[in-house]
Order: sequence, then structure tokens, then C-alpha cells
Amino acid sequence: MYIEEKVNLFNNAAGLTELFDENLSKEEDVVYTFLKDVAPITKLSQLNNPYIKQLKFYTSNKTAVRVLPLFLSLDSLYNENISEQFKNDPSKELFKHFWRVENVNDELQLTYYAGLMNSQISKVNGALSITCNSSLLKLFLNENSPNTATYIYWNGQYIYSYQNNDVFSNYLNSVKKSLISNKNDTYVFLDEKNGILQSSIYLKKQNINIIQLSKLPEGSFNTSLFSSNILLFVMVFLFSNIIMFLLVFYPLHNVSSLARHMRQTHSPKLLPYSGKITNDEVGELIVEYNSLVERTIEMSETLHRNELLLKNAQIETLQSQLNPHFFYGTLESIRMIAEYHNETLIAEIAYAFGNLMRYSLSREYFVSIENEIEIVKQYTEIQQKRLGDRFSIRWDIDFSVNDWKCPKFVLFSMIENVIVHDVEHSRKKVNIDVNICQIGNDLSITVANDGPGISHDRLESILYLRDHPEERKNMSSRNNGRSIFNINDRLKLYYGNDYQFNITSQENVLTVCNVRFNIEPKNQA
Repeated sequence: MYIEEKVNLFNNAAGLTELFDENLSKEEDVVYTFLKDVAPITKLSQLNNPYIKQLKFYTSNKTAVRVLPLFLSLDSLYNENISEQFKNDPSKELFKHFWRVENVNDELQLTYYAGLMNSQISKVNGALSITCNSSLLKLFLNENSPNTATYIYWNGQYIYSYQNNDVFSNYLNSVKKSLISNKNDTYVFLDEKNGILQSSIYLKKQNINIIQLSKLPEGSFNTSLFSSNILLFVMVFLFSNIIMFLLVFYPLHNVSSLARHMRQTHSPKLLPYSGKITNDEVGELIVEYNSLVERTIEMSETLHRNELLLKNAQIETLQSQLNPHFFYGTLESIRMIAEYHNETLIAEIAYAFGNLMRYSLSREYFVSIENEIEIVKQYTEIQQKRLGDRFSIRWDIDFSVNDWKCPKFVLFSMIENVIVHDVEHSRKKVNIDVNICQIGNDLSITVANDGPGISHDRLESILYLRDHPEERKNMSSRNNGRSIFNINDRLKLYYGNDYQFNITSQENVLTVCNVRFNIEPKNQA
């Protein structure tokens, strides 16, 4: 049955693999991944499909089980009464995929179980069950014949019967062993002695035996045998044609539509296929084609952005070639002239500003925390001379970490953000507390202040854009949080995911910004 091919559609879904991963533990991430990737495929598989009755996913991700109705615990699958062979080695059975046939409320129910694999290590990440209607098998039940009884066996076990009676039941007990042991696709035998026609069909993939016993009128054995063979032939022919239609002829319309669309790919801009996506291999091909188009568009946009970045880098390189010694020399001259004329304030600002620019233009990416603190102190001295007593700063430093290396300007950007967004927008004096200490193998830097702070909606927007850099292109130029994003992006570049960067704020009460990272970066520039 083509139901088995549906598993490939889910096996290639990256979002489903993420949902099976226990590391995806945040409810919002689980729901977002499901709605983005898994829900469209699930809907596509069930839409206008007369054979699929229900889909279930089994996973060890407790968060996915708790928030998604389609998801069940993998342990619950292992505890289901499927078969002793499955209980002995579930991974082996899921790796092979298998069918289960049941009698549920006197209705025939077929369920296909498949393990969804990690292709690199051949490990079952989760499982999928597709419960089917019994409409295809009912083609063989011959329900309109009162003299025919039908029996369904799965794995050699009795499951379902139709129009059974004592005559057929007693007869079946005498011939059941030979019929079930027969593994031919079709089998027909006329028992002239008892006046019963035996016919059976064995579905190998599903391990299902469909047995029919027909009581023939006396004196009409030959005619009945011919009629029964014709009837069996017609049933097999109809069944084959249904499968042929589903697998071959029905998809041809979409194949031609897809071909016409693909001939338009010579245009400057690629467009995904917008026609109907069917529940077959052609539909899977269309899904993969659309995915390829989207990736191509994304790569094209990335290439365009990289070209712009390269041009900007070239411009910045030309600008950096200006002789910095001339710049430093000019600042030193200003300082000396100011001291000669007893302009101490101007001299101190010029000296501090020169040190700040020399620190900024240096080629170092990592500096000792002691040097970072020193340059921040010179920066705050300049700001205090500019802003007066509008802010105070208190340092709480564990001096045992002075030799630790940290990305340049991490602490500086945190302090600058407070000066620009809190001190300059506050009518009261802002108190700033800086704490630097060692926690385990990590360096922790915390900057807190009692200024205006950040509104709840604004903070949520900043934290969202922090984690979704691709959406920052639509940010406004004013109060856009770029210094925060700059800190986060550089930490991610240097430390991968092995760092923490958190912001909390209660307006006009307390705003706290904290970064925490290991002594050794993963990607040191």
C-alpha cells in the first residue's frame, strides 16, 4: 500500500527531528517548530485522503508530549500490546517498519508503525503511527454474498470475520492451518466433498491472510468454481486498478503542471510552485522542489548581503589606513596646549579620549578584564565631566579574575548602554552597580542601574530580535538595541552556545544586564 511511502515525507522533515530532540525544551520553541514544519506536512498527509484515519507521533521529548495533542510518550508505544517480538527489540522492529491489524469495536483497523531514524547513527529518534481505514480490505469481503464468510488473520492470529456461522466456523477449524501456512499471493481450492470453495489472499508486507469460504449449491460445482474464480479475478483486478490509479494516473495531472512551472525557472526570480499538492510521490516532489527554491532564494539573498558586507569592509579598510599617529599626535598637542594654559579639564578629557581611541582601534579581539575595566573607568570619567553628578558608579570586583581574557568592549558596551539610554533620559541621579566575579569556570559581569529602565513590550521585542538576527533588518534606527545585539552576536561567535546573556528590567526600579562566559572561547579570532 502506498501508505508506507508517507513515512518518507516525515522522515525528511527537519522540524520533526527537532521535536524528537529532548534539548528542544521550551514550550514556545516546540510550538513554533511544530507550526512551522510538522503541522503543514501532517495536514497535507490527511487532506482529502480516504485511507488515513489518524496520525500519532511517539517521542521521549516530554515538552512536546505535554503541549502537542498528536504527540505521545515513546514509553507508551513500548508498553502497548503490539507483539512479543516488538517488546524484545523495539528499535529493530521500528527500523524495519511493520503493520498492526486490530478489531476495534467490531471494526477492522490497520495501523502502520515506523521508526523515524537518525540517518548518521541509525538510531530511532521517535516513531510514527498511521492508522488507516479498512476500505481497501473491504473490497475483498464480498459483503453482498450471503453464502460467503470472510476471515482476517494477522501474524497467524484471528482478528476479524464477516458473515460467520457455525458451518463455516467448524469447517475453518479443520482447514485453517493449511490456509494460514500458505504464503502464495492468491489461492483457490474447491472442496467438492463439502461443497465449499476456499479462496485466500496473502498480503506479504502487512502479514495479513484474507480467507473466504463460499457455500456452493449442490450440482453446480463447476459453474460455481468458474464464477468464483471470475469473482476473485475481478476483485484482484479492481484492487490492482485502484492502486495503479493512485500511484500512476492520478499524479500525471500534477506532473504536467509542475513541469510547466519549472520551465519558468529561467526568469530572474525563482518562484515556488503554488498549485495543489497531492498526497503522493508527486506531492512529495513538489514539497522538495519548493524547499529547494526557498533555500536557493535564501542563499541568493545571503550572497547579496555578503557582497554588501564585503564592500563595506573594503571602505572601512580604506578608512583605517588613515595614519592613526596623526590623530593621536593631534590629541596630544591639544592636551599639552591645555596644560600650558592651565586648562586641566580639557587636558584630562583629551588624554582619556586619546586612550579610548587607541584602545578602540587596536587589533586585539580579547583583552584582560583589568584593561577592559581601566578603559571603562576612563570613559565614565569623560561622561562625569560632561554630565556632572547625574550618575554614580560603584565597583565590586573580584581581583583574582584580573588576568582573565574577555571580548573587547563587552563591559564597555554595557556601561555605554546605561549612560545613553538611562542617565541621559533621567531627571534623577542614576546609581550604577558593576559586579565582576568568578562563578565556577565562568566569568560573570553584571551591570545594574535604577534609571528609567525598559518597558515590558520593548524588552520582549529586544530579546526576540536578539535570538532572531534575520528579522533585525526592519528595525528603526532610533533606540534599536544595536549595542545589545552586538554584545550577544560577538559572544555567540566566540563561545557558540556556551555563554549566557540576560536582561531584566522593572521600569524606574531596577534594570540588570548580565553576561557569563567560560575562560576559553571556542572560536578565538
